[in-house]
Amino acid sequence: MDGEQPAPPPPADLGPSALLPAEERDRWALRLHRAVTGFIDEPRKSFEEADAVLGETAARVAELVKERRDVAATDDTEGLRVALRECRELTERLLNL
Repeated sequence: MDGEQPAPPPPADLGPSALLPAEERDRWALRLHRAVTGFIDEPRKSFEEADAVLGETAARVAELVKERRDVAATDDTEGLRVALRECRELTERLLNL
Protein backbone atom coordinates (compact mmCIF):
# COMPACT_ATOMS: atom_id res chain seq x y z
CA MET A 1 0.00 0.00 0.00
CA ASP A 2 1.65 3.16 -1.22
CA GLY A 3 2.02 6.08 1.13
CA GLU A 4 1.45 4.09 4.32
CA GLN A 5 4.01 4.64 7.02
CA PRO A 6 4.94 1.85 9.41
CA ALA A 7 3.60 2.26 12.91
CA PRO A 8 6.08 4.04 15.15
CA PRO A 9 7.60 2.03 17.98
CA PRO A 10 5.89 2.43 21.34
CA PRO A 11 7.37 5.09 23.61
CA ALA A 12 10.16 3.81 25.83
CA ASP A 13 8.27 4.77 28.97
CA LEU A 14 5.58 2.15 28.36
CA GLY A 15 7.85 -0.61 29.62
CA PRO A 16 8.40 -1.26 33.29
CA SER A 17 10.56 1.30 34.98
CA ALA A 18 13.52 0.28 37.06
CA LEU A 19 12.54 -0.72 40.55
CA LEU A 20 15.45 1.05 42.17
CA PRO A 21 17.14 4.28 41.10
CA ALA A 22 20.22 3.75 38.92
CA GLU A 23 22.55 5.24 41.54
CA GLU A 24 21.42 2.73 44.17
CA ARG A 25 21.58 -0.20 41.73
CA ASP A 26 25.06 0.80 40.62
CA ARG A 27 26.32 1.19 44.18
CA TRP A 28 25.04 -2.25 45.25
CA ALA A 29 26.21 -3.88 42.03
CA LEU A 30 29.72 -2.52 42.59
CA ARG A 31 29.79 -3.74 46.19
CA LEU A 32 28.55 -7.16 45.12
CA HIS A 33 31.13 -7.34 42.33
CA ARG A 34 33.91 -6.47 44.77
CA ALA A 35 32.66 -9.10 47.21
CA VAL A 36 32.60 -11.79 44.54
CA THR A 37 36.01 -10.93 43.13
CA GLY A 38 37.53 -10.86 46.62
CA PHE A 39 36.35 -14.36 47.50
CA ILE A 40 39.65 -16.15 46.85
CA ASP A 41 41.61 -13.88 49.19
CA GLU A 42 38.95 -13.46 51.89
CA PRO A 43 36.03 -15.90 51.54
CA ARG A 44 34.35 -15.05 54.87
CA LYS A 45 34.58 -11.29 54.33
CA SER A 46 33.39 -11.76 50.75
CA PHE A 47 30.31 -13.70 51.84
CA GLU A 48 29.51 -11.24 54.63
CA GLU A 49 29.63 -8.30 52.21
CA ALA A 50 27.46 -10.10 49.64
CA ASP A 51 24.98 -11.00 52.39
CA ALA A 52 24.91 -7.35 53.55
CA VAL A 53 24.21 -6.16 50.01
CA LEU A 54 21.37 -8.67 49.70
CA GLY A 55 19.88 -7.56 53.03
CA GLU A 56 20.12 -3.87 52.18
CA THR A 57 18.60 -4.41 48.76
CA ALA A 58 15.72 -6.47 50.17
CA ALA A 59 15.09 -3.83 52.84
CA ARG A 60 15.00 -1.10 50.20
CA VAL A 61 12.50 -3.08 48.13
CA ALA A 62 10.34 -3.54 51.25
CA GLU A 63 10.55 0.22 51.84
CA LEU A 64 9.40 0.90 48.27
CA VAL A 65 6.47 -1.48 48.71
CA LYS A 66 5.44 0.38 51.88
CA GLU A 67 5.69 3.71 50.07
CA ARG A 68 3.40 2.41 47.32
CA ARG A 69 0.91 1.22 49.91
CA ASP A 70 0.95 4.63 51.57
CA VAL A 71 0.22 6.27 48.20
CA ALA A 72 -2.67 3.84 47.71
CA ALA A 73 -4.25 4.91 51.00
CA THR A 74 -6.63 7.15 49.13
CA ASP A 75 -10.16 7.06 47.81
CA ASP A 76 -9.08 8.74 44.57
CA THR A 77 -9.95 6.31 41.78
CA GLU A 78 -7.13 7.46 39.50
CA GLY A 79 -4.60 7.18 42.31
CA LEU A 80 -5.84 3.69 43.10
CA ARG A 81 -5.66 2.70 39.42
CA VAL A 82 -2.03 3.82 39.23
CA ALA A 83 -1.23 2.09 42.54
CA LEU A 84 -2.87 -1.12 41.32
CA ARG A 85 -0.88 -1.04 38.10
CA GLU A 86 2.36 -0.47 40.00
CA CYS A 87 1.51 -3.24 42.45
CA ARG A 88 0.87 -5.66 39.59
CA GLU A 89 4.09 -4.69 37.80
CA LEU A 90 6.19 -4.97 40.96
CA THR A 91 4.72 -8.35 41.88
CA GLU A 92 5.25 -9.72 38.37
CA ARG A 93 8.85 -8.53 38.39
CA LEU A 94 9.51 -10.10 41.78
CA LEU A 95 7.96 -13.38 40.64
CA ASN A 96 10.31 -13.44 37.65
CA LEU A 97 13.51 -13.00 39.66
